[in-house]
Amino acid sequence: MKHSYLAKLMFLLLLASLGFPSSAFAQTGSVSGRVLDNKKEGIPGATVLIEGTSLGSSSNVDGTYNIQNVPAGPQTLIISFVGFNTVR
Repeated sequence: MKHSYLAKLMFLLLLASLGFPSSAFAQTGSVSGRVLDNKKEGIPGATVLIEGTSLGSSSNVDGTYNIQNVPAGPQTLIISFVGFNTVR
């Protein structure tokens, strides 16, 4: 009788764990900032990418950008714009 109860409990726990998508446990954040030239003026249209992912953004009119759903942990940004050196 005890064995039957334990088997039912384990089955219910298995079903409950399958009901939660793995993304519910994943931690993400956002990265935002401003792309500036050597005169400290914003650069509109610069490309900002998270290295090793498909995540990225373009800077707006004043050079600011915001990237959502960035995986937790250290990340490397790749920033590029025509006429400027690409930086990491």
